[in-house]
Amino acid sequence: MEATKDDRRQQLIKSLATIAKTKLTKVQQGQFNNFIAQAMHFYPDADYLDRTSENIFWNIWGLFCFTQKPFDKQQPNNAKVRIFTPSVEVDGWLGQLTTIYIDQRDMPFLVDTLRMALNRRGLNIFTLQSNPVWIVRKDSGEIEQISSKFLQGAQSEALMTIEVDLLSEAEMQEVHRELEIVLDDVSVVVDGYGVMLKRVEDLIAELKQNAPNVGQLEESLAFLEWIYSGYFVFTGCAEFVLDDQNNNMVLREVPGSAFGLLGKYQGDIRQESVDQLSDGVKALYEDDQILAVTKSSKRSPVHRNSYSDYIVVKRFDKTGKAVGEIRFLGLYTSQFYSYSPRRIPILREKVNWIMQNSGLNINSHDGKALQTILDSHPRDELLLVDQNILAKTTIGIWQIYERRVVKVFIHTDPFNKFVSCLVYLPREAFSTEIREKLEEKIGQELGALESEFSTQFVPDSVLVRIHFVFKIDNQGYLSVTDESLQSLVERITRDWADEFLEQAQLAYGPAEGSALSRRFHSAFSEAYKELFTPTVALEHIALFDQLDGDDELAIDLFSSQDTTDQYLHLMLFHRKTPLELSDMIPMLENLGFRVLMEHPYALHPEANDVLWVQDFSLQFSLDVNVDVSAVQNSFKDALLRVWRGDAENDTFNRLVVGARLDWRSVAMLRLYARYLKQLSVPYSQAFIADTLAKHLDVTRNIVALFKSYFDPRYASEGGSERAEGLVLKIHSGLDSINNISEDKVIRGYLELVQATLRTNFFQTFENGTFKSYISVKLASQTISLAPKPRPAYEIFVYSPRVEGVHLRGGKVARGGLRWSDRVEDYRTEVLGLVKAQQVKNAVIVPTGAKGGFVAKQANISLGREAFLQEGIASYMLYIQALLDISDNMTGDILVPPKEVVRRDGDDPYLVVAADKGTATFSDTANEISEANDFWLGDAFASGGGNGYDHKGMGITARGAWVAVQRHFYEIGVDIQSEDFTVIGVGDMGGDVFGNGMLLSEHIQLVAAFNHLHIFV
Repeated sequence: MEATKDDRRQQLIKSLATIAKTKLTKVQQGQFNNFIAQAMHFYPDADYLDRTSENIFWNIWGLFCFTQKPFDKQQPNNAKVRIFTPSVEVDGWLGQLTTIYIDQRDMPFLVDTLRMALNRRGLNIFTLQSNPVWIVRKDSGEIEQISSKFLQGAQSEALMTIEVDLLSEAEMQEVHRELEIVLDDVSVVVDGYGVMLKRVEDLIAELKQNAPNVGQLEESLAFLEWIYSGYFVFTGCAEFVLDDQNNNMVLREVPGSAFGLLGKYQGDIRQESVDQLSDGVKALYEDDQILAVTKSSKRSPVHRNSYSDYIVVKRFDKTGKAVGEIRFLGLYTSQFYSYSPRRIPILREKVNWIMQNSGLNINSHDGKALQTILDSHPRDELLLVDQNILAKTTIGIWQIYERRVVKVFIHTDPFNKFVSCLVYLPREAFSTEIREKLEEKIGQELGALESEFSTQFVPDSVLVRIHFVFKIDNQGYLSVTDESLQSLVERITRDWADEFLEQAQLAYGPAEGSALSRRFHSAFSEAYKELFTPTVALEHIALFDQLDGDDELAIDLFSSQDTTDQYLHLMLFHRKTPLELSDMIPMLENLGFRVLMEHPYALHPEANDVLWVQDFSLQFSLDVNVDVSAVQNSFKDALLRVWRGDAENDTFNRLVVGARLDWRSVAMLRLYARYLKQLSVPYSQAFIADTLAKHLDVTRNIVALFKSYFDPRYASEGGSERAEGLVLKIHSGLDSINNISEDKVIRGYLELVQATLRTNFFQTFENGTFKSYISVKLASQTISLAPKPRPAYEIFVYSPRVEGVHLRGGKVARGGLRWSDRVEDYRTEVLGLVKAQQVKNAVIVPTGAKGGFVAKQANISLGREAFLQEGIASYMLYIQALLDISDNMTGDILVPPKEVVRRDGDDPYLVVAADKGTATFSDTANEISEANDFWLGDAFASGGGNGYDHKGMGITARGAWVAVQRHFYEIGVDIQSEDFTVIGVGDMGGDVFGNGMLLSEHIQLVAAFNHLHIFV
């Protein structure tokens, strides 16, 4: 579509004409309207139209005024250039960019050359509009007529507006000078173009007449005719004659023969000794070559920012003797780089020669592959490189064409100006970063001044080709071999996957390593590979292999490099889905860490299989240096146990790293904290944990004291002396504690550990694993913190799932076990019950007992059945924990429990009964008793299937009722025949209320209350 038919342009012209009416005189309006109609040919895009119409008006009006001024005839090219930052005062509008106006005789290459000049200075070009018009000027230089079409006597001028980054005054002056220079360069090239083209024409005719009939003559003439036909942009030429000066052959420039850039920048007349010239120039005169081609060491200032091309053609006299040369400077057109080389003289001859001498059938697969390589080979390489070297290179490329390998081909041009380097590497190994590293490192190796590159994804291949051209000016490159560059490139481009394969084969052997590499070939993201080496990745895979299912977790902990010991990295490995941060962060915080950052990485080794790596940056909160090697195993075990639910998630876990304790030692400390709570000690669990974390040495000594008492390894080897020493250390540590509350907590721990008689802490299952629950037997009467009355003994049971106590008035005692709902003070509940139990059972056994447990994970919201099942499971753990530390009998022989150190005498009597919430559990208890070969068998728990249902039969209630009858009988009341009223205090679901009140028809209940309800 023509610009004159563009609606946006017409709308803009109307808008500008409207503004002109308010800003200009009528004469100016006519001039301006004609100017925009004839000179403004551009399509206004969206960005341009985003400006205000008034700003556009003043911009174009400024260009019009600039164009009106005559050319300065003193300027070498009669070009006009104005560079300014628009201001309201001077230009009528305020610009945010620096504006450049150019009025120049219209010529080819203007836009390309100006853009190159501005890009060389690193300037961003926001607008570049070029409007060619025909202008008739008066003798004074002022415009007489302007038109978009040809006018008789007019000159074609290019009116240009360019907008770039804001420039300072000094920068504007520098840019102004540079633009004038390049505009003159364009003018020189264009003005000399016809002369240079005519020189080629004459040279062709001369060669046909004078050149010797050598093998290259026909192809050389065809090449000259080809460039003459428009495939070469001539920017300069010069002629040299060959003189013999005292047996020294000298090339001397012919005065007045230089045109274009070679004429502008030639300086003094040049004279060069052939012997001192490069091998390429000498070779031209030492063999039958007609012409030579090479690259200039300078970039072209016109048309394209590339190194200029040189074509050097020998001249001959009528006898066929070389008498000199003509040098043409310029650039091959785009067709040279896009046409098949089989259409270009000289190139086609080389390509055919290589195909004929390759030994390959051109119609075979390999022959077609080599032809494809030659067709896509860099044109400069095909033109400049000797055909023997070119054949070696292209056949070398053919050998790797379908392989994922790294290969380097290097050669120097015969004129010692450039080193060309072809780098082939697998597509997946290519990146901009790799290309930049290669360019930098190879350039350093060669001592290059500068370089340029081009990249191509090789057709029908898995390879990428990077073609580097390095400019050199020294002999340092001579010491660089193909092998050294190959090694350098391999190091730089070494693919992560290649190293992974190598490391996998070293670790697992060639076969298994290769299989592993294929399995994980596409598994790792770029972000993962950027952070982790292949060696570390293999370690991660080994951790993943430990995971048997989706509910498994693998852990790795290590110190952060170049940081203090308080900063660590934690790697978590999980299948299928990432771990929820809302779950993991509280766990890590309770282990004593601040979570600074988390990075998840998904690995996809196989279809439908996702492995998650989560990298946590951590900082330890306690004021201690963390020795990762010392705490790594205990930390991993603790985190895994917390995650699985085997250990509780609270601030006691800080002691794993802070005090270097394993998770079970922390669980033991937590057990005593829970017991202190049941003794109604007025300190919160958090305060107790903080106290232990604040006094780590004392905490470690408390744990050591516990182990000296009960670890079977220590108890038999001077455990008493060791324990005494630890007690002294703890007392010494107490002297340095100034806070009375913290002092009481530590003394409480010391008292409880010393009051402990037995524990199952060191018991293991058959597979050697420790139990997830802990039970301790305590001499309650020695515990000053325990409220009165204090039973003779009690067993305290702790685990994340269940807690419970069993209180006994003596070694031979009996009493029921209840499922308590008083999580905070179940011991208080049981202690109250045991008082009555001692009275009730006085006629059965010497003293009473009572027990109770809480099912910590039972949740009624999950349904009645699930709630009941969790209660039964908790009851079973509780019963097992009681039996773990109870003596057994085999006939008349007492058998102590295995792996239990006893600090008390024999104690085989343990009898339990049903109570509130456990009325149907006695058979379960007896099954556990029999499974443990406990000497009482199914007599362990009364009320089971093989015993009496004492509640159903009301045995206890009947006995109690006899005592009630006797009481009323002594005051003259027969409660079996006379009405009487009662107030119930206690649980109506218990023995006395539940069954006893049913034994008289005359009883009247008027009020009752228990720990939950009151009614009247």
